[in-house]
Amino acid sequence: MKVVELKEELGERGEALSGNKAWLRRRLHAAIASEDLETALRAPPESRMIPSDYAHYSLEEGVLQ
Repeated sequence: MKVVELKEELGERGEALSGNKAWLRRRLHAAIASEDLETALRAPPESRMIPSDYAHYSLEEGVLQ
């Protein structure tokens, strides 16, 4: 992702927009992970993923994979 795209995504999530590209990527990754965790905690217990299910997640080209 380009810096402009990172800042757009962060802005939509109400996150800080300052810092270099590496920090913006980390901040976006943390924001997405936090959203996923909040969603998982609201799900019924039987449908929740365990932490090891997230091991394959990485921020590549702006998409969690």
